[in-house]
Amino acid sequence: KMICVEEKGEIIATAGVPVYGDMGFINMVIVHPDYRKRGIATAMIRHLLDTVKVKTFRLHATPAGSFVYSKIGFVTTRTMSYFLAASPKFPKVECDIQGATLADLDAIAAMDLANSGMNRKLLLESNLKRFGQFALKIERNGELAAFVMGRRGRKQRQIAAVETRSGDWQD
Repeated sequence: KMICVEEKGEIIATAGVPVYGDMGFINMVIVHPDYRKRGIATAMIRHLLDTVKVKTFRLHATPAGSFVYSKIGFVTTRTMSYFLAASPKFPKVECDIQGATLADLDAIAAMDLANSGMNRKLLLESNLKRFGQFALKIERNGELAAFVMGRRGRKQRQIAAVETRSGDWQD
């Protein structure tokens, strides 16, 4: 479900909630800077909480928006970082990186569920089918230790998920 708020025919705010089983993932809560601090984000989130029938809601929040979510009862369970690099440089690490395939889906989905709390197996399967050339894995002792999935965006390629058995991407 995706909602928006309009003012004089212009969209000034959006919010959405895709549903994964019994969990709704609130996202795209965006309010135009000229309309912030007026309760619009809170009203949209309350509307989604009232109309989408799931057991649990989750979301990712920026520091700027986290105060909105804490007011309505959301608590921080972990923090995330987003990075951008034109030419990233990585330290030399010895590991066997292989392409991930649909045969790895169950292990990937289990790791993703353990790290995110979301059963996104169908989404992961779709990404593997559509963007398999951007999916990589590392195995240690015959078990999945880490995976990364990417996708081709409209303007650039994106890394969509980096997961490790420990939940620490630096692992």
